Amino acid sequence: MKLPAWILALCLVTGLTALSPATAQSLSCPAPGRGAGAKTLVVYAATRQAFSLADDLAALKMELRRVATTVTAVPVTAADPNQMLAADYLVIFCPQPLPRLPAPLLQAVAARTNAVLWVGYGAEELGRLPEFKGQFLVTPYAAGQPAKQIHYRGRDWAEPLATWLPAQVPAPNATIIMTVTEPAAGQTNSHPLCWTLGAVTFFAGLPTQTENCALFSDELLDFYGVTTVTAAAVCLRIDGYHCRQDHQEFRHMVDYLAQRGHPFVVGVIPAYWDPEEHKLLEMDSQPEFVAALRYAQQHGGRLILEGYRAARQNRPGTEPEFWDAVADRPLTNDTPQRVQDRVYRGVREMWWRGLFPLAWETPQYAAAQADYAEFASCFSTAFERMQLSDATALATFAGTAPARDEFGRLVVPENLGVVTGQRESLVRLYHRAEVLTRLRGTIASCSFPAYLSEGRLIQTVKLLEQMKVPFLDLAEGDHLVCLPEAVFLTGAAEFPTTWQNDQGTIGWQAFDRAGKLIAEDAAPESKSGNRILKRRGDGDYEVFHLNKAQP
Repeated sequence: MKLPAWILALCLVTGLTALSPATAQSLSCPAPGRGAGAKTLVVYAATRQAFSLADDLAALKMELRRVATTVTAVPVTAADPNQMLAADYLVIFCPQPLPRLPAPLLQAVAARTNAVLWVGYGAEELGRLPEFKGQFLVTPYAAGQPAKQIHYRGRDWAEPLATWLPAQVPAPNATIIMTVTEPAAGQTNSHPLCWTLGAVTFFAGLPTQTENCALFSDELLDFYGVTTVTAAAVCLRIDGYHCRQDHQEFRHMVDYLAQRGHPFVVGVIPAYWDPEEHKLLEMDSQPEFVAALRYAQQHGGRLILEGYRAARQNRPGTEPEFWDAVADRPLTNDTPQRVQDRVYRGVREMWWRGLFPLAWETPQYAAAQADYAEFASCFSTAFERMQLSDATALATFAGTAPARDEFGRLVVPENLGVVTGQRESLVRLYHRAEVLTRLRGTIASCSFPAYLSEGRLIQTVKLLEQMKVPFLDLAEGDHLVCLPEAVFLTGAAEFPTTWQNDQGTIGWQAFDRAGKLIAEDAAPESKSGNRILKRRGDGDYEVFHLNKAQP
């Protein structure tokens, strides 16, 4: 199938610059200049926008953890100047105008020699100190119109920014990193948006509102002094695949992706409630569904678990399983044990049939924070638009690169949106991917609903190919999947455990990426104590069976 003429024209109009293919993206967070695990202290003046349920602080913390750093946040009222001076990295975050900033806080910022990042409002207070007086001026209120274009790293980016503060930086020793162009009275005025003065980097805007500012995310790599960053990649994820989808059409899509040499991801919903037969259809009664998944796994498909089954209305892939969509609040009848049981059941349903989910995806990206903790107890990796709090499922965050969440999971962001049957969705996908893939260490990831046609998949794949970067192979990452009776490992993932010599044997199996058994063994443990389970290296996927239990 040929790419539609309107898409070809789009590529020509935008003047896309070809990049040479690079090594596949590694699923990891790069180390900051002060070493992996260096501590970041965030001092914040408010947690939410006025008149909004959006949690800006949670979004900023998620963004910061795209680097391998430990993030601690304290309000300005509890900030200790000595703690601020001692932190490896310090971030001052003021998401509302005219924040009340104590003098000792401002003085601690001025006295620091290690890196400081000031985000949002309030920098005018710092500008009154002798160390900064006359070197920059920032208005205390946002500009009247959003920024539509930002100049960064030698080029203009069509990257919108809803909230930014007009500024002037006359200091000769300042380094201007980003500027905003503002049309005014028949001319254009250029305003500094991001600059450095000494140890302080200023970002005069709110980068996590509306849509995460990809340029701010890229600049964080310089703020943290990151020296090694992996290549950009794109990721195609076929979402919401269950037993009532068109399995023949699905196989055609798998064949197309395999022929193009692209690894891809499949979000699997193991169970489906049939409203006509009034019964739950699980994998043991759906051989065609299982065979199609096995076929995908054998031809470059990397499986992930997308919940267990649909909630209430029984439409898998269209409603949250772990959230009350009507009331927009956590489910009242869910308990941690019930959530955990459904996650475990989904994993077992797949393992019993030689299907290996490498990661988790929260259905419709909606769940209570307590539920995320249960997901993390089973899966070390997830695909998400992260719900930021229990206040609403409408406030989500998708960064530009893999990042650790509050629960320790490595989250691959869904940042290109969901492909639909509309022309506009492909236009948006193209423009966003064009920005993301030209930045450092990014993964441009989209969700492709399993019910769409092969023709729409071909259009989407050809657009992603225009980015000239590799397709993400999820199997290259370090993934850990834990059940009480078994542990699944890929890459360099590890699992610490305590073993008693009266517990029998630990069974071990190795599989290739197609799910083919390569080797198995069972060896008695000679002594009790703590140990760490690691891959032996005989297969891409390795499973350790504890207490003689087999999946």
